Amino acid sequence: MRTYCILSGTGRKWFPKVGLEVHCQINSRSKLFSGSEVAFLAPPNSRVSPFDAAIPGTLPVLNKRCVEAAVATALALDFRINKVSHFDRKHYFYADLPAGYQITQKQRPIAVAGRIVYPSHDADAVGEMALNRTVGLRALQIEQDSGKSLRRECDGSTLVDLNRAGIGLMEIVTEPQLQSGLDAAALVRELQLILSYIGTCKSVMAEGHMRVDANVSLHATPDTPAVITEIKNLNSLRSLTHAIEFELRRHRDVLEGDGCLLAETRTFDAVKGVTEVMRKKEASFDYRFMHEPNLPAIRLAAVKLSENDVCVEEIRESLVELPGSVRNRLVSRYNLSNSAVIQRLLEDKILREYFESVMLDCGNGNIAFKLIDRLITNSNSGSLQVCPSQIAGLVGFHERKEISIDSAMSVVDILCHSNGDLAGRLAEEVIDSHSLWLVNDLDLLTRLCKEAIANRPKAVRDFEKGKRDKALTSLVGYVMVATGRRAKGQVVKQIIKYLMDK
Repeated sequence: MRTYCILSGTGRKWFPKVGLEVHCQINSRSKLFSGSEVAFLAPPNSRVSPFDAAIPGTLPVLNKRCVEAAVATALALDFRINKVSHFDRKHYFYADLPAGYQITQKQRPIAVAGRIVYPSHDADAVGEMALNRTVGLRALQIEQDSGKSLRRECDGSTLVDLNRAGIGLMEIVTEPQLQSGLDAAALVRELQLILSYIGTCKSVMAEGHMRVDANVSLHATPDTPAVITEIKNLNSLRSLTHAIEFELRRHRDVLEGDGCLLAETRTFDAVKGVTEVMRKKEASFDYRFMHEPNLPAIRLAAVKLSENDVCVEEIRESLVELPGSVRNRLVSRYNLSNSAVIQRLLEDKILREYFESVMLDCGNGNIAFKLIDRLITNSNSGSLQVCPSQIAGLVGFHERKEISIDSAMSVVDILCHSNGDLAGRLAEEVIDSHSLWLVNDLDLLTRLCKEAIANRPKAVRDFEKGKRDKALTSLVGYVMVATGRRAKGQVVKQIIKYLMDK
């Protein structure tokens, strides 16, 4: 792994280390230990069972779907899965935690020692070796979410909504191997893709499906111990990036000013762009972890013998192709070279399937995507009404230098705005009917070039004075306008140079 450092104004080097705790809401219809429905934006306290509200005498019943989701996630992230794991109680006292403890996995989580491979934020070129970074994942544990405290601006009081209380979470803990806010955001973006692909988490941070805690430290040397501060509940990639970058700068300023850093839990104010102290950072013993007595151990099955069994191999066989594999295919098979294009195709399954259908009949992925992107501006990726073979045909015509890219774009516009009148017509017929073929008639082009020379005397004078590039741009532009941009620019330029040099 590369060693990254932050330079101070005095030239001193500091070495950042960032670890993440990513809380991913499990995509399940019901909560982790109760039958309450999981519903975003439901009326407050309308999805709360007696167990969620910690009514005495109620007991947890483990949701099998949540275990299956955790196993699938562990497999996708190359974790070592524990065949036997168990739950623990983590004690702390908030108004939105009715029981006074959270059921989680501390001592023996469901999976350990994983890794995630993701495109580095600072890569300049697309390619497997140039893009990929690998960060270790310490643990994946299943736990229940807390409720939500809502502050009333009118009177300053705080209300509690327990709809979220008891929803199943997967907490994914990274090793402290990240080195910047952009690095952290790139990892979380890849994690969002992976979980969305396998269907274990919807990964929409704006809806609370994913929240991130960042542990930040700054070291005098890569091996020197340093104080760690934790930034809680970062709910967007932008906030994650800015919070980490601010905190690293704050650490540097305090250390270089001979100040004393404290182990704190902090929050990020997105409006001010600063982190602020919440409380002293708790040590593990502050939580008084203990084994959860009301739940048996999770035992994963080697072979599924009953409907209640969770079989690792069965889940492994059901996994879909992961984003890393799709990305490599887009680069190696279709020669895509724009990372933003690749990211769009990765994030939009309908768009990607349409693109790959187009590529069955053509060979230039970059031109194909330009035309598809033009198509999207006229529709949406859920109703791409132009047949993929038509787009492929346009790419072929352009590759054979029979039409310009502008003409290809025009055909896409015509097909999009035809309201079905052109359904079934070949792209070639549209090009014919709208006269969009490239002009290859040398006599016509020569006549237009002579006309350009006659009508643009200033460009002729510039050419004679040695300002050849400026003059040629003007003269070629005249011919391109006259042909509706259907002439080959290089051919026109050669004709004009020949005429001017005679």
